[in-house]
Amino acid sequence: MTAKRKLPVTAKTGFFTECYHNFRLSIVLAHPELTPWYYSHFCNLILQSNRDDQFPFIRFEDHLDIYSEVLEERVVLEAADWVELIRQALSNGEYILLYFNWKNIRSSLYYQKKDIHHEALLYAYDDETETFELLAYDVEGSVYGSARVSYEECRRELERLLAEDLRSQKWFSYYGFPVQRISVKPSAPKELNLKRLYFALDRGRVKASPHHADVFAMGFYIYAYLAEFFAQLADGRYLHESEHVLWNIVLNKMLQHKKLSVKRIEFFAADGDSPFLRRSRDFFEEARRHLVSIMGKSLRYQQGGQTALLKEISEAMYAIYQLEKRAAPLLMEYLVDRQLNQL
Repeated sequence: MTAKRKLPVTAKTGFFTECYHNFRLSIVLAHPELTPWYYSHFCNLILQSNRDDQFPFIRFEDHLDIYSEVLEERVVLEAADWVELIRQALSNGEYILLYFNWKNIRSSLYYQKKDIHHEALLYAYDDETETFELLAYDVEGSVYGSARVSYEECRRELERLLAEDLRSQKWFSYYGFPVQRISVKPSAPKELNLKRLYFALDRGRVKASPHHADVFAMGFYIYAYLAEFFAQLADGRYLHESEHVLWNIVLNKMLQHKKLSVKRIEFFAADGDSPFLRRSRDFFEEARRHLVSIMGKSLRYQQGGQTALLKEISEAMYAIYQLEKRAAPLLMEYLVDRQLNQL
């Protein structure tokens, strides 16, 4: 008897530059009851860099440990038959996060080209076509999208992975390697965590200088750091063109942060209007517009090398710093007012 099962997923999470978040958020954002949990996180960006010749590395403060609040993840190291284990898990409402070497997967951009060990989120099966449906990077011509893998191809690659790559890829063990069964916790929090947001904003005021190799910065001071960094580039600081890839990735992360900041405020506003929310939203929106302009100028510089563009980017980064320096306290004021009104 043939059967099929398809679990809900959200392919466009906006976190495509943060792969370990992206897969889990594809689950979380497909469950509307977890929306308040989502807006209780991802408040701060952090900067970490310790190489003079590298573009500053920026990511969201939150890491994989936060998902233990809403998702149950169980590692699987062996199975009598991987296809049957996956079918059974999906039938029970469990997602499968697994690793492939995408050199061995037909739908991948890297098929028979080069070794790439990376995750996929498997969420559907169809016995009639004998295929699984999954979300992954660089499949079917998409940066992040859906693809199908045959039962036999999946079975063969998982057996090979466990036999050949278990030790060499062990550094991904806390990211979900080699296989994880993931389910939404019935007891997952379904309310905004305002205390978490308040203290995230409170600690998001760590400054650093690009004159030092070992740095750490958080919140709006990241933009003050980048303003000075781009000013140094304009004055002749060396940055190899290979770093342009990271440069563009970082800008995309910052743009995602602005979009999420605005959406979070709009989510708050559904419970009642506030002048603090309106002003904070306006500042984040203006910061977003500056970032869009910076992205365009960055691409023009990377293609033509005009130093004047670096100075303009530096000035725009400093403008974002000034905007977020105002937006964050306003949001804290709103959170304090909301807390007092609930007492």
